Amino acid sequence: MKKLSLALGIACPVACKGCYFAFPFDQLRESGFENKLISHKEVSKFIRYLVINHGLEKVTLCGGDPLSHPDMHYILEALKALPVKVSLDTVGTNLLKDAEMIFPVKMQSKYINVSYLKDYIDILGIPLDGSTQELCATFRVGRKDLFKETLDVLKKANAVDIPVSINTVVHKQNIDDLNNVLDILLSYHNIFRMQLFQFTPIGQMAFSNWNHFMISDDEFWGKISELRDTYGHRVLLDPKSNEMRINEYFMVDCFGRMYVPEIFGVEKGEAVKSDLQVLGNIKEETLYPEMLSKFKALKDA
Repeated sequence: MKKLSLALGIACPVACKGCYFAFPFDQLRESGFENKLISHKEVSKFIRYLVINHGLEKVTLCGGDPLSHPDMHYILEALKALPVKVSLDTVGTNLLKDAEMIFPVKMQSKYINVSYLKDYIDILGIPLDGSTQELCATFRVGRKDLFKETLDVLKKANAVDIPVSINTVVHKQNIDDLNNVLDILLSYHNIFRMQLFQFTPIGQMAFSNWNHFMISDDEFWGKISELRDTYGHRVLLDPKSNEMRINEYFMVDCFGRMYVPEIFGVEKGEAVKSDLQVLGNIKEETLYPEMLSKFKALKDA
């Protein structure tokens, strides 16, 4: 395995209607949950094992928003000491000011200077799903100036020359606006890639709103073809269809739970999905081989 997603964010400054993440809701609502979060030492130990035994090359810090994790500074320091590339996916609110996290728990998260991040990460991942506030708000809810804030974050990243990957969820409400989004992005010299994720109705929020956002495979690949014809010579367009992602990766959450996301389908016009495949917890070092064997079995099935 070459890549790993560490979904260490405990909360987010937006509440996306199409959120794919399986937040550990029950644990996050327990008193004193902060004392049970995975530590930077546990993260480092697991990553080192994957590097040595499985050829791991890249770690993506995601969430929720990973900047909501109170020990993110120590986690970044631990990753910097390891031979892996680090990508950090964030809404970016913390890069402008102290941020209020609103989902699934409310909490304050401190401002982080984008220049500081440059010393620790190789790629900064920023979401942008529309060319106006109104279109962004069809998917990402809770920040009335999210579109402007996103552009402000991009300007800050551009000023310090951090490579930026734009992460866009392609769905029913924005599929006709993606050309406008790309027109905006091309003014920033440090945006080297746009990842285009076909809307996937997994996670509690996305599953409950699937009919509002779902697009077919033909619609997704048709739009990708159109965008490549127009913009492919100017920016890397990296599509991620639903089929491409089934059982192709596992995630580790803020409590150390290692799992493979659900699989979604439609039967007789109704949405259905499988259960999470929980492989174990990376706090249990002796179980690393067993957990990774379980993942390999799912991937090969």
